[in-house]
Amino acid sequence: MKKFLFKHYLKQKNSIIAYFIILLILSLFSSVIPLIIKYIIDLAFKSNHSYAIEQKYILIIVIFIIFIVLNISKVLLNNRIINNSNVLLRKSLMKRIMGSKYRYIVEKKGVILQVLADDLPYCQSILTSVIFELVVQIFTFSAVLIILFNMNINISIFLVSAIPLYILISIFCGKKIEIINENYLKFRDKMNENINNVISNIKVLKNNTDSPNYVENFYLSINRIFTWYKKKGKTDSLITALYVSLQSILIMIVILYGSNLVLHNKLSLGSFIAFVMYSFSFFGPLQAIIDLIIGYRTAKVSVKRVYTLFNLPYEEDIQTSNINTTTFSNGDILINELDLVVGKNHKIYEKLSGRFNRGYLNFIKGHNGVGKTTLIYDLYRLYEVPNDKIFIDGIDINHIDLNTLRRNIEVIYQDEQYTSDVINIPDKNIIKKSNSLLGKDIQDFIEYYRDSFINKEFIQELSGGKQQLYRFINAIAKVPEILIIDEGFSNMDVETKENCIRLLKKIRNEITIIIITHDNVNYDESDYVLQIG
Repeated sequence: MKKFLFKHYLKQKNSIIAYFIILLILSLFSSVIPLIIKYIIDLAFKSNHSYAIEQKYILIIVIFIIFIVLNISKVLLNNRIINNSNVLLRKSLMKRIMGSKYRYIVEKKGVILQVLADDLPYCQSILTSVIFELVVQIFTFSAVLIILFNMNINISIFLVSAIPLYILISIFCGKKIEIINENYLKFRDKMNENINNVISNIKVLKNNTDSPNYVENFYLSINRIFTWYKKKGKTDSLITALYVSLQSILIMIVILYGSNLVLHNKLSLGSFIAFVMYSFSFFGPLQAIIDLIIGYRTAKVSVKRVYTLFNLPYEEDIQTSNINTTTFSNGDILINELDLVVGKNHKIYEKLSGRFNRGYLNFIKGHNGVGKTTLIYDLYRLYEVPNDKIFIDGIDINHIDLNTLRRNIEVIYQDEQYTSDVINIPDKNIIKKSNSLLGKDIQDFIEYYRDSFINKEFIQELSGGKQQLYRFINAIAKVPEILIIDEGFSNMDVETKENCIRLLKKIRNEITIIIITHDNVNYDESDYVLQIG
């Protein structure tokens, strides 16, 4: 799991190394600066020369200037590392999602948005804000511990004896916080899913006077989030109470014991004051180490979710010596006893056979849920297809390069699918095809409807029928080898639909055309119909 993060961090290793060095220097400063200041002040008061005193003051000023510059550099570098990680991780994750198998993307679609928006920030900062800080705090704690033992061994041993109590608190509370965080994230995802359901169905929900299920589910998820967040608050309060109580008791004992040593001239007053200061410094890094360990366990839940998406199975070509990367010659499709499968292994239709050729308007007809759309997904390998089940121009589609396959097939989906929300009607010069008559037919159709999109900038401004027309225009403008239309005319008016069919009849000798429909179409004698079910 760690490798996928470090791979991205290595791309900015110079910044990360510089940041880590600055953290160590600042840690060293915070550990020894009280001793340095004490030493300079003692020398200043012992010296009778004003010049020497001025030198000590200058030295103090230089030290603090360096301290300020290092802190500023730390913030700038940390911001740079996190921003770069943000860009690198999100780009890499989107690339992974785009190349992953469709079935797995559908299964994870409720999580993908949450991971990209909410979980990735933990990955961006886990190295600099958690792991590096943990190393630095351990370094600081070790330095302070060495100083304490050099000043007074007995009191130092007493302080060190409290460490097992800190560890026990962190183990007990850390596991509890990890469980709380897992449940919090689960119900947060559920809440966002319910929000999407409410927004997507807002029209019908407004007409529903009863309490809608989607809204009730949203309220339920909010209540569960509230419950788990409340548990987190109680656990955080318990941790704080335990730590503060333990620290207060130990500091009080140190003060009482140290005062007694001072009264009996076994410890100098200056050493006693310094020891008390370092006792507070002892608890600071120790507390930070425990908090960072708990923070790491909390962040680990989000990192696991990101890691899961980075390991979605890739779409991979079957590696054979017969991979064909050329374009299609005829675009003839043969289906040979294909089982239509949805989900993991649920067969909805068995041993489907048929053929789609040019020169026809090829129709796929059947009831809802019988597998018409599933067949389309199989045709361009959105779903995995067994060997020897689908052939294009006599070649098994598993032996055709995946990019070539999809580049030559254009699909107008039943649901709204766009590459951009901005309307972009193809330009006259975009249509390129060896058959100039085909290009002219398509261009004439596009020009006929071009004015329908004037003064419209975004797809959302179009009616349902105009959106279907827009998708149709962009599909035919690419002049694909195979054009698949899945219920692509259902919202069009009669005239537009007839014009689309008329164009398809003109170009069917050059493009393999497949139309999925529920309508009772008056098929021409030249049309081919594949009935499923």
